[in-house]
Amino acid sequence: MKKKFENIPYLMIVFFIIIFSNSCFKDNGIPKANLEFLEFRKHDSKENFINTYKIKFLSDVAINDKVFKKADAPHLTCLLTKTKDFTIKDIDNAKIKILGYFDGQNVGSEIEPNEKSEVLYENKKKEYEIDIIFYDNKGSNIIDSPENDLKKLLLDKSCIPCKLEQRFYLNTNKPYLSNPMCIPKEDILKALND
Repeated sequence: MKKKFENIPYLMIVFFIIIFSNSCFKDNGIPKANLEFLEFRKHDSKENFINTYKIKFLSDVAINDKVFKKADAPHLTCLLTKTKDFTIKDIDNAKIKILGYFDGQNVGSEIEPNEKSEVLYENKKKEYEIDIIFYDNKGSNIIDSPENDLKKLLLDKSCIPCKLEQRFYLNTNKPYLSNPMCIPKEDILKALND
């Protein structure tokens, strides 16, 4: 009888490993948003100590707490890559990233529709504007860094691909990436020169 119960601790460990590994691969259940670029410009605020920029875009999936309820607010990630459809692994290995964060408490400062954008809202697209910063893989702002000449890095690119990214606490769900949108190189260069 004693031998029967000797393996129970090992079986419990195996059982918990199986349960945990299954939860790591659980789908996040968030629809893949289609993003559409509208505007890229320098942030006007004189309160900022680092160079920040604004990006305005449309999304056909609402970026709010109801959609992204399983985690904190998502952010916009852009890579200086030739591949438009980058992956989480590409993000982790990127030397330079452009990261955009939504304002404070609410996920995305949704802009109220105006006369020109009413047609867009009929198609259920929402307009968002967020602050973005250029970072290197050490977390430093590269705009102020002399060793990273961003203009040179943009030379061979026509546009910079961006996706909404969301990772989940303890990897309880698959990371979320939206479909890509591209920021034209000319718009970035114009904002850098302002």
